Amino acid sequence: MNWTLALEHNQAILLRNVAWLFAWLKLEVGGSVETMSRLRHSTILFVLRPSESAYRRLILVAVFVLGTSVPLDADQVTRVQKGARRPHGARSARTGPPPFKLTDTRKHFDLYPDRPKYARGPGPRVTDFWSDDPVFDRSDLYAWQNRAEPTPDDEVSATSLCLRMNALHVALNDLPGQAKRMAKLQARIARQPKRVGKFPLRVMRPSLPPGFRKRQKHEVDEVLAECHRLVFMAVEDFKPPDTS
Repeated sequence: MNWTLALEHNQAILLRNVAWLFAWLKLEVGGSVETMSRLRHSTILFVLRPSESAYRRLILVAVFVLGTSVPLDADQVTRVQKGARRPHGARSARTGPPPFKLTDTRKHFDLYPDRPKYARGPGPRVTDFWSDDPVFDRSDLYAWQNRAEPTPDDEVSATSLCLRMNALHVALNDLPGQAKRMAKLQARIARQPKRVGKFPLRVMRPSLPPGFRKRQKHEVDEVLAECHRLVFMAVEDFKPPDTS
């Protein structure tokens, strides 16, 4: 299989989709807006979330194809083995956009979530529902039920969404650099101590990737399915020979 062609083909499609997002928002690369309509926010997430998942898997494939290996230095190995964190203030201040996130978002499997026993709202708990006493006035308590329903034209915050778009665009133009970051993360995961009762850090979550849609409605859905499949193919093709 031509792995280099597979990397370039999927990377070009993802670049085109991210460029379309900036053009649709009438923004330059690196630009940002504070708010946008709820409908536009949902439309961007419809393309952005599977694009992030697809490129995250493409970086994993690039680690195998490019043979990237970045060992940790002595200080990092000692810190990982002891479970200690970097001292406060040791990191330099970042001036550009945040780096592209290399790990999938975890799923929450809470079968019995905490639910409020009483209606939310200001005021004391109502103990007498039939009294005419003003002390038991329920108008403020149930005022939240009369709030306006959200509409597609409502303005919502778009700062974090623009940061994710810029981070993805920067990462798409530097696949070898992202492969080095991924190799460094995998080396750190391999050296982390195993803790009982806690989920280990993983790049890919053990389920369907974020943004996966069974019915493919966009071009990026096909790219995500292909990149997810390429990861498992690369693991098999680049498996070290058994010398036992």
